[in-house]
Amino acid sequence: MTRAAQQDESFLTNVVASMIAGIFLAIPLSMLASFYFLKVPISRALKLEERSLHLAAWKWLFIPLKWLAGAGFVYSAVQAALLFSRTTRFPEQEFIYAMLYLALALLAAFIFNVVHWMEQLYQTPAIQKKLAGLQAERFVSQLINAHLAHYTDAKALHGVLFVFNPGLPNEFSVEADHLLITARHIFVIETKYKSGTIAAHATAPQWHITTAHGQSTMRNALKQAKNAAQVLARECKLPCMPIPLVAIQGKDLTITDAPTNVVPAEEIVQVIDAFETSQPKPLFSSDQVLSVLREHIATDKGALQRHIARAEQAASRAAMASIVESASLH
Repeated sequence: MTRAAQQDESFLTNVVASMIAGIFLAIPLSMLASFYFLKVPISRALKLEERSLHLAAWKWLFIPLKWLAGAGFVYSAVQAALLFSRTTRFPEQEFIYAMLYLALALLAAFIFNVVHWMEQLYQTPAIQKKLAGLQAERFVSQLINAHLAHYTDAKALHGVLFVFNPGLPNEFSVEADHLLITARHIFVIETKYKSGTIAAHATAPQWHITTAHGQSTMRNALKQAKNAAQVLARECKLPCMPIPLVAIQGKDLTITDAPTNVVPAEEIVQVIDAFETSQPKPLFSSDQVLSVLREHIATDKGALQRHIARAEQAASRAAMASIVESASLH
């Protein structure tokens, strides 16, 4: 083969390879483009941000689902194009089939887009932060549930929202990551996921965090647990003041300047045991306490949304107050 022929063959090979690559690139781009301007309303309607939190459980389905959606899109789009371009004795029938194939192509593109958007949301820092928090809560839940047998008639609640004066202008609420009710104590446990060194002073408004990437702050989680404990004791007329605990899970975690009820998540059971052994005799019925608490538990999404709105307003007011208090005016 002459050099010129070799160059021609190489050129044709590159052209064919570029065309194939262009086709494979054009297919997903065309599917994404078909719903590009509907991304926000569809994501809100299907609550994709919330659903993406559970992506890890069935993420293995997404790759084959995207391939199937892509294949279905190509096949249906090609069939629709062929039918639209064909002239037969029964054009109405051909038109109906063409529209069906077009609808299937749009459905395949819709599925591809939804999967793609959920994957994008899953990788965002906000979702990863929520996932880490949920994993920490699951870890502490497992520790508590596995240790329940050590406490007589103990009961546990996880991820509960307590609402008081529901539906009234003065409605208010508190959230508890975990509640452990034994015959001697009631524990309100706040769980956090944070990495690095945390200076967790009991009375500090903010806890300072130091990592290899720099410094940051977090809310005083012990104050959160104390507030929940005080509200529950007052509004539910509990037989004793709940004990606030904070369990923190994270990478390279070190907790400094903290009281003994702020600990790494792995140590939360030891802290509970310490309180339990300090009061050996039963004081009340855990079933009765649980019954009283359940009267105020809200499970509807409306109550949770109002709780979140109130928390955001409180955080905004606290931030504004901090600005005013820190200002130098004279």
